[in-house]
Amino acid sequence: MIFKDFSKVYWGWLVAAWAMAAGLMAGALLPAYATPANTQIGIVEGYDGQIPFAFALTPDGKVGYVLQPMRWPNGDSAIAVIDIGRNMQVGYVKNYIGAGPTAIAMSPDGKIVYVSNGGPGSTKSISVIDVATNTQTDTINLPDFQLRIPSMALSPDGKTAYVSFATGSSGDPDPGIAVIDIATKGVSFIPPSPKGYMGMRVVAVSPNGDKAYATIPNAPAVAVIDTRTNTQTGMIKNWDGSTPFGIGFSPDGKKAYITSNDYGGNISREVLVVDVATDTVTGAVKKGLVYPPLADITFSPDGKNAYFLDGSGYLENTKNGYVITTATNTITDMLHGYVTSDNFYPIGNANTEILAVTPDNGRLYIATPCGANAVVLACTKVDNNKSYIAIITLLPLASTINKDGVLPSSGSIDGKTQVTVHGTNLLGTSNVTFGGVAGTDLQIISDTELTVTTPSHQVGTVDVVVENGGGNAIARAAYTYITDREEHCGAPMPGARILSSSTNHSDSRYLTAMAAGDYNQDGRGDLAIASFRPERAVNVFLARTDGTFSWWHPFYSQSTDSNTQPTDIYDIVGTVTGDFNNDGILDLVTGSYKAANNANGEIIYLQGKGNGDFDPPVMSSTRGGGVSAVADFNRDGNLDVVFVTYSTSSPSAEGVFQVHLGDGYGLFRPYGSPQDLPNARQFIFSYAAGPGMATGDFNNDGKPDLLIAEGDTGASVYLGDGNGAFESNPAIFNLGAGNNARSVVATDFDGDRVLDFAVGSDAVLALYRGAGDGKNFERKPNPLENTSSSGISLAVGDFNNDGWADIVASLLGKRETKILINSGCRWAFMAAKVQIKGQYDGYWPVVGDFNGDGFSDVAVLDDMHGLTSALIVPEVVSGSQTVPGQQGKQ
Repeated sequence: MIFKDFSKVYWGWLVAAWAMAAGLMAGALLPAYATPANTQIGIVEGYDGQIPFAFALTPDGKVGYVLQPMRWPNGDSAIAVIDIGRNMQVGYVKNYIGAGPTAIAMSPDGKIVYVSNGGPGSTKSISVIDVATNTQTDTINLPDFQLRIPSMALSPDGKTAYVSFATGSSGDPDPGIAVIDIATKGVSFIPPSPKGYMGMRVVAVSPNGDKAYATIPNAPAVAVIDTRTNTQTGMIKNWDGSTPFGIGFSPDGKKAYITSNDYGGNISREVLVVDVATDTVTGAVKKGLVYPPLADITFSPDGKNAYFLDGSGYLENTKNGYVITTATNTITDMLHGYVTSDNFYPIGNANTEILAVTPDNGRLYIATPCGANAVVLACTKVDNNKSYIAIITLLPLASTINKDGVLPSSGSIDGKTQVTVHGTNLLGTSNVTFGGVAGTDLQIISDTELTVTTPSHQVGTVDVVVENGGGNAIARAAYTYITDREEHCGAPMPGARILSSSTNHSDSRYLTAMAAGDYNQDGRGDLAIASFRPERAVNVFLARTDGTFSWWHPFYSQSTDSNTQPTDIYDIVGTVTGDFNNDGILDLVTGSYKAANNANGEIIYLQGKGNGDFDPPVMSSTRGGGVSAVADFNRDGNLDVVFVTYSTSSPSAEGVFQVHLGDGYGLFRPYGSPQDLPNARQFIFSYAAGPGMATGDFNNDGKPDLLIAEGDTGASVYLGDGNGAFESNPAIFNLGAGNNARSVVATDFDGDRVLDFAVGSDAVLALYRGAGDGKNFERKPNPLENTSSSGISLAVGDFNNDGWADIVASLLGKRETKILINSGCRWAFMAAKVQIKGQYDGYWPVVGDFNGDGFSDVAVLDDMHGLTSALIVPEVVSGSQTVPGQQGKQ
């Protein structure tokens, strides 16, 4: 991320924009600007805090390199690699053998990075680095002068490098500018002129490659070099006697900016303008700078602006970044929010390549050194005085509010609803209003998220307005105030009644799971049932027109031949249905488990034919366990499954769960690391509980998440990463002592487009209203409690056809399955008049349209030996209304 902790530094500039107006078509956006141009928006994440000496970008702007001449605590040298797309340090250049890196240059094609090594007392060389692998692949050796290398420049054709040497007290004479033939590694020199002025410090090559400039600070003068002959041809004319530091050529090569300092106190600190065609100073950007400019000045790729810093950070806490408009050669802006460190040396001996602009002219990166003695604002605000790479936006940042940017999108007229706003550039928000009334409890979570509590308001849709510190409206979205089910609260609601019921029993033993789907494509829901009985491992029951079922035959049977080894017999656990090969026909996937703990197992894929029949199984070997959930967890268009393994070597859990990614052809492979599941036994011997997992997008990020009933731990929401793994710190919701979570379902119970969930425990049915972030859920009144059952197993459907999600709850040990109608009024659920009574104990309900009448029906596994099914129809109550699903949201 870019915006780590920068509300502490300059958050007043970071305010939201992009407005989505109420009443406009879905997705219509009104552009506005939030963060002004030339404002620091953050730092490169993960930068290790070592002192940076130079920074450069590849020509495509995708990778950055930071030279670190002396890393803590060992004093070795390194080159850090920055992923610009993520603004994150991702490693170091491998096989780097240089010492004291001082300057960096890129080949024109962006494939090679050249780094000069030449700190005081170090061997002089140029490291050749392959960008594709971030590996040093070659070395160009230079004469080993006891001189520092302050700068290096590359010719536009990439064939020649120019290296300068800084003389000092070493006693070595000034060698001039080294000219290196990249192909042959040959080194020659352009002699210094005039002599005796301690060397040429900074060298820069013009964009067309015809000439180079080199500063001679102690002359003071700037040498002109003809790169076609590699000879010095003279000095820049009309120089005013100030000390030259840094050189920057405009992209078109017509002008150059040279920073300079008085040094002796008599000449103005300034940025001089040079006409490159005549090598003549034609003016100054600004005379009389308060602080001396640093030795780096860089142009934007489009040539419209240039940027430089001064040495104020060395002296006191002040802003010190400048923006030049090149058309007028005037300073027109500062770098807002940026204050450099006291380790920027302002005399031009260092920091010659600290600035880099992205190819799209959008961002400026500044390598900012900090040290243990740093006292200025920027250093003290960033991770215990570590160095950092600052990120400056050069263009006004257009903020966005996500499509479903205000969640929930509706709430009570009484207010007191906490809503979450998702977007970008929200750090500067000072107020959020609803229909002109200010919300309360504003909490800015990050640049992309804030929460606020709604005020009371009359019924209707209102503008949600996000305001910045000046009270200006900068973003809009819609929010709807409602009464809970408004005119329907207290009015008779449509109920549901059982049209008919039937019971199917067989000699199958231990029916472990059930799934519903139209396997023969006749418009009626059929059933697939997994069993521990080897010769009837997976059974399909096809629905008749009257909603009863006929046992088709087992589609997966294990051999019971006397010659078969007993260890070849698997117990079949769990079954899920879906189109796993993307042919438009439902398939089945189940899991297998051997009797021994940690034994091998299989994920078993049965490809549907569309006529109620299935192809022979395709096996994917894994640890023994069961399939518990299905979704496209890595978003590749192929369905994946969650597999639970019971009794592993994990010391903290009796099992684990892990996503197995589908390949679209029936094979599955594990992804990531298994995660502990304390009640894994429940998922293997699932006849004791019912469906223990549910999938859905709980935080509205487009990535499937996982809801798990975890026994006495409670219910847990694991947010998915979109690749097949889940976070390690789920949101956990404990149901209280004696209420072990056994079964879960996820759906939108209140019509606010945010997932909610329900949990069945030993004796309580608990409801939780989602906030849209996957972390915060509000506990609602229990529609069932003190049931004296040994567990409650759940499914959802719309049994009265009013568009609201209802609940079916099987009470273990009670031989009873209740249908709970969602009233839509203050989360009240009412038991339907007629309940489903089974001959045996029902423990696993599923919902489907078993007779093709368009209404939700129910089937329940009975005591591991059969099933009871019931056809449900809405019960019309005199004077009641059927309420559409989007009317009267709670």
